[in-house]
Amino acid sequence: MEHIIKRYDVLDADGLSNMMREFYSTPGVLHKIDDSNIKSTIALLNQKSPFAEAFILKMDSNMIGYVLLAFTYSNEAGGSVVWIEEIYIKKEYRNRRLSNALLDYVIQEYPNTARFRIDMVKDNVESMALFSSFGFEELKYLQFIKER
Repeated sequence: MEHIIKRYDVLDADGLSNMMREFYSTPGVLHKIDDSNIKSTIALLNQKSPFAEAFILKMDSNMIGYVLLAFTYSNEAGGSVVWIEEIYIKKEYRNRRLSNALLDYVIQEYPNTARFRIDMVKDNVESMALFSSFGFEELKYLQFIKER
């Protein structure tokens, strides 16, 4: 079966929201998030914000995965940074190299990016293998956050 990758549009809102809920119930995240976070993200995408973008993975007109991106600049990297905030493939479609296709698409979509970056939980071995195969390296920084 052929897959297609398309830029998010407002008609994808419900399907993307549902997949985000699925993503946040997997061991690939540290904790669940409040549904209001998902609603805020969808609103930001609907407004065509310069800070976020999403791509939808479809197969036979079914939405089966997505990638959510955030954008920033890094003096250290010497240019723009694409943060891969979330990458998700529905369970029944995994092990078909679809994550590879989605990640490759994102990298090709942003050819002038100085750095691509992702955070992941330390025991997410599958994601570590995927990103390592694309040349991603582990940063030796500790990350600190302050929630509001």
